[in-house]
Amino acid sequence: MSVFARVSPENKLALIDLHQSVGSIVAMTGDGVNDAPALKSADIGVAIGQRGTQVAREASDMILQDDNFESIYHAVREGRVIFNNIRKFVLYLMSCNLSELLAILVAALLASPLPLLPLQILFLNLLTDIFPTFALGACDGSRDAMERPPKDPAEPIMTRTHWTELATKPQVRLFGEDFCAEGFVSGEPETQKRVYARTGI
Repeated sequence: MSVFARVSPENKLALIDLHQSVGSIVAMTGDGVNDAPALKSADIGVAIGQRGTQVAREASDMILQDDNFESIYHAVREGRVIFNNIRKFVLYLMSCNLSELLAILVAALLASPLPLLPLQILFLNLLTDIFPTFALGACDGSRDAMERPPKDPAEPIMTRTHWTELATKPQVRLFGEDFCAEGFVSGEPETQKRVYARTGI
């Protein structure tokens, strides 16, 4: 590890540009007026809150209120956990709702009775969306959250892999709905079929 002492604002900017040129995510901490350009240029500028100047705070992305560098570690970990939780429940909600949409769309195209009534859809959303989403959103995260490399700032919440999963999961759920509604209860009344369809979804 190299240590640079008493460097000028130009040297700070050069160091930041050097690390960013090789694809590194750079965080810069500072408290003075001369740190403002480097705080602005870094991917994450962290200003010292209690002893820092107003200029440094305005140029930064994050203000360290307790002047404790350990808080940066906890803030980064919490940010990673929150992002992963958002990704989890977005993928979960989209897969659940898309399966319901596909079931109704297929029934409409085939001129078949609707497998789910509006009240049943509301009931499903109440049970399968709200409470599981709360659990996913409040997850503490994995223990190796800080061992993974930083995420690409341009990476979206839903990557190509997640869209592929989203394209397959609703079809599996739709097959389960069709199987339950038609496969082994074909002789049942329409109301009973809806019960099995709701169970399949």
